[in-house]
Amino acid sequence: MGRAFESADGELAEKLFAALKAGDDAGGDSRGRQSASMIVVRKGGGRNINNDRYLYLNVDDNPAPIPELRRLLDMNLGYLYQEKAGRLTSAGKPKEARDAAAKAARYLPTAQAYVRLGILDYNLNDKTAAMADFRKAIEMDGTVGQRLGSILEDRESVRQVLQ
Repeated sequence: MGRAFESADGELAEKLFAALKAGDDAGGDSRGRQSASMIVVRKGGGRNINNDRYLYLNVDDNPAPIPELRRLLDMNLGYLYQEKAGRLTSAGKPKEARDAAAKAARYLPTAQAYVRLGILDYNLNDKTAAMADFRKAIEMDGTVGQRLGSILEDRESVRQVLQ
């Protein structure tokens, strides 16, 4: 478990998950597999106002708790990085916002996440990456292309928005 923790890439939550998975892969709890939990505390890291809980994940009464914990970890990290991308965009830090959005898309790969990433890449003048992001979004949800096309075809509305 220690080697898995030390060799895992990423933030503390990734390292903790790697250690839990290594323990489970080595046989897990002698009482059986039923639950898994993870908590990461970070000063000012809580999503709610009065706490520092960056992550608090709990899987109870599940025949495969480690894969379920992974699913919850990916969702939570995806949401946390989406939030971080928004804060960084508002703070005028486009490169850092783009990096956070890329992590959000990795953890929570949705068409919306790739559209957001495409916009950030485009704003950073990386049109090649932006087009790849938009293509990925369209592959995931074909209606994205239709909606983008409809917006671009409505030149009068686009002109009014840009005034």
